[in-house]
Amino acid sequence: MRTFTRPLTVIFFFVIALVPVGLFEHGGPGRLSSYGPLARAPFPKNFAPDTFRRMGDWFEDNIGLRNVFVEIGAQLHLAVLRISTNRNVLIGEHGWLFWSDYEKEPAVRMLDLQGALRFQSAEIRSINSNLHRIAETFAQCGKVALVIVAPNKQSIYGENLLRESNAPSRLDDLLDKLDASARAIVLDAREPLRAAKRTQHLPLY
Repeated sequence: MRTFTRPLTVIFFFVIALVPVGLFEHGGPGRLSSYGPLARAPFPKNFAPDTFRRMGDWFEDNIGLRNVFVEIGAQLHLAVLRISTNRNVLIGEHGWLFWSDYEKEPAVRMLDLQGALRFQSAEIRSINSNLHRIAETFAQCGKVALVIVAPNKQSIYGENLLRESNAPSRLDDLLDKLDASARAIVLDAREPLRAAKRTQHLPLY
């Protein structure tokens, strides 16, 4: 019996492995639109340094049952590994989703939250002088200038992140280095919102 089942197992494996190739260009069932459109990469017509990468993109776009594979991969990432399929999104506690605070790096690093981002001295001087110019321009019109920096979700609901940090953010560092008159026209809404969330039953975000 074993001599019969061994080749049958091998044949079955190869049949399953070749199904996506046999169904080439047929994506199959699945909610592909939920994960973004296809790249629709054309098959490369001439050789270039990135030819093999473009061939790979074309193959991935057209492989059979692609929708099913995307669905399985997304569910594996979200339900098992708790990793978002979008590198700019970090999955937190209780279903909270946090957008990256520095889009040049994956959201999982949350560099600003960890206190790793800082404005350079020249940038701080430029921001400081710009705030003065804004205040002076508004004063000429008899108005008082007020600059509001919109808080991000992690600065208000950081406890829902898998790791919370008390490190000063880039905004904290900037506000600490502005002169008194420039600092006076910047409204920091984080503390009022942190206080309000303790009395509100619904999330502020």
